[in-house]
Amino acid sequence: MLGDRLNDAINQLNKAEQQLMNDALLLTGQLRRASEAVVTKTGEELRLTLADADITAYNASYSLPCRDQIPRILYVSPPTVRLGIDEPELKIRGNFLDLGEKTSVIVGGVQENMIARSRNEIVIKVPDEVITSINASRSITVEVKTQKLVRKNWLVACPEELQQVQPSLTTSVKIRPRISYSVQAAISGTYEGYEQAQFTHEQYMQDEDCDASYDVNDPYCLPVEYSLDNPPFSFQPHSANCNSAINTPRISGPRCIEVPAHIGGCGPEIGLFGVRACFKNHAVLFAKRLTISRIIASCSSVSLVCTWRS
Repeated sequence: MLGDRLNDAINQLNKAEQQLMNDALLLTGQLRRASEAVVTKTGEELRLTLADADITAYNASYSLPCRDQIPRILYVSPPTVRLGIDEPELKIRGNFLDLGEKTSVIVGGVQENMIARSRNEIVIKVPDEVITSINASRSITVEVKTQKLVRKNWLVACPEELQQVQPSLTTSVKIRPRISYSVQAAISGTYEGYEQAQFTHEQYMQDEDCDASYDVNDPYCLPVEYSLDNPPFSFQPHSANCNSAINTPRISGPRCIEVPAHIGGCGPEIGLFGVRACFKNHAVLFAKRLTISRIIASCSSVSLVCTWRS
């Protein structure tokens, strides 16, 4: 096509010739990078590098004089959109995507305005209506309605006109939804407390022996499940006649008290009149009992939204 004009300056070439030259230079660089990518890149990176080189080669081939310029889609980036992680934007890569004004993009059945458009790329956003309808991973169709440039090969000229591409260009992209979980949690434990109670104990003792004389130290004890509280008791001595006596009570272990007392006879003189040695007292023991209760500390229902991670 360029013949002996290869030595001319770039600015001396016409628009078509400049585009062809630019595509050739770009293709050369992309082929070099593709060769390097075979060794250094992952499978996906290599695929994209080769695809971009293919796009450039197609541009160069179909930009020759009198050739039709037929739009095509080569790939979509990203091939999978993970809602909640990826921006819901798609780059449609291909050739001659900027021909004509009658171009529209339909994503999942919903027409969407283009964010950007160039010769080799259309950028669109996944419509909100499509996003809200995704409740399971699935592929959605992307349809591009555009025009092609048709040229007639005459001897002296190549007249051209725009025609609608039939059928429309289509591709697809996979959409992965957010994943929601409903979690119910209960935290249980035990609570230790004390139940308080009072126990009354009355003691009355007598002896008809006029010469009786002995100590009485019987303990007053709580049931085995109780222990003495603080204060442990109250005490009231009612009576002690003749030589009998009641001393100050004392604590004996965790659940008992003792009331030291003495029975003392009245002697033969007084005993002749039927007077007996005796004493009487009244004690109230203040008690507590350990109680263990099982309780639910908290119970909640939490809604979690999980997103896909690579």
